[in-house]
Amino acid sequence: MPPANRKQPKRANSSDSQYSLMEFMQQYPDDEACLQELWRKRYSPDGEHAYCPKCETERVFRRYETTQQRQSWNCIACGHYLYPTAGTIFHKSSTSLHLWFYAMYLTASTR
Repeated sequence: MPPANRKQPKRANSSDSQYSLMEFMQQYPDDEACLQELWRKRYSPDGEHAYCPKCETERVFRRYETTQQRQSWNCIACGHYLYPTAGTIFHKSSTSLHLWFYAMYLTASTR
């Protein structure tokens, strides 16, 4: 925690954000970090366990390593795949996840 007498950097008048661009870039440096965030927010807060609709219970999921653009995780019990971008604005988008996240940051951080 910063000392009480230390001043925080002043934000531009057009910004209501308490989250700086540098903080954004540290948290989301690339597409992989953005994909991991989607996986955790949509399916698996701990990054490993998620509800499997085929098994109808919470199971361990592992990242299915592929060079394809459509990334997925699969249930180690039954092999069912979950796709973090499916059903979102990111699905079948040719725009990188990092650029999508940056656009959302800009939208959320300006008046």
